[in-house]
Amino acid sequence: MKNLLLSITLIFSFLIVSFSSFAQSLQIENVVSNFYDPIQDAIAIKGNIRNTSSDTLRILVKSNAIDVVDPAITFFCWAQCYSSAVIVSPSALIAPPNGLITEFHGYYRDNGVTSQARVNYTFFVEGNENDSLMIEAAFDPATVGIRDVNLESSTLNAFPNPANDKLTIAYKNVNFQSGASIELFNMLGVKISTFDIHQRDGSLTIPAYNLKAGVYFYIIREAGKTSKANRITIKH
Repeated sequence: MKNLLLSITLIFSFLIVSFSSFAQSLQIENVVSNFYDPIQDAIAIKGNIRNTSSDTLRILVKSNAIDVVDPAITFFCWAQCYSSAVIVSPSALIAPPNGLITEFHGYYRDNGVTSQARVNYTFFVEGNENDSLMIEAAFDPATVGIRDVNLESSTLNAFPNPANDKLTIAYKNVNFQSGASIELFNMLGVKISTFDIHQRDGSLTIPAYNLKAGVYFYIIREAGKTSKANRITIKH
């Protein structure tokens, strides 16, 4: 019954995903696939890994690019984002009994290639690869329409960079009448803040003293479309 419900969820979520499981301890939930992530400028898949056992487990992930044409690349985030050269996550994430790991994202950056790509992601218990769960993602640039998503007219600029106690983001040529906002994300693509825009040109100042030191991204969103992500560094 669980597999049937998951299959129905995948279909109605417009996913292009298949999965297989040898896991006694792992289960995947809330999978979303084949969507554009402006932070990484790539097509993405994400999902939550649940520890269904009564033990605390250390979980790793391994990627396997089955059908990827150069110069396209694949990469993933597992608490932190790794380059395309990393196949197995260097560090495990800890899941307590019935705990949920939410830090997985897999990415396909087409770099101008229009063909589909298939990538396997295997989640397994550290020290016991037989206790594993695999999903296969099919990324299709044609269905996502990345080039139709990015805004071209609006511009953003943040300063100072790096920032310490406050951060100013200036914007121009915003179609605010269609509903617009500036969104701030952390390195893993988790949205930190949203700021509504009510004029074509202007700026806003964001307190940065309460943000952890590190790299952040900001975009502008207009009527469901987004700009390319810009990077800002916070240092204290």
